[in-house]
Amino acid sequence: PHGLAGELQGLDIYPAFGPSPDFFLVIEGHLRIERITAQGPQPLGSAGPGEFAGAAEAMLAIPRLGQAVAEE
Repeated sequence: PHGLAGELQGLDIYPAFGPSPDFFLVIEGHLRIERITAQGPQPLGSAGPGEFAGAAEAMLAIPRLGQAVAEE
């Protein structure tokens, strides 16, 4: 896993439909997880301090189902 620091606000942590070789542990701040659709981003969930993001896709070795964006 990789650590996530608050200075990443607004950055895409991982893109939708991309490969998922690893997952992320949120140390501080929050991630917004969203699916990209023709109507725009649709919320899937979020991850905060002490939570993992992208673990299911990494363990199943499947493409990312959504994108993760650092919120704070």
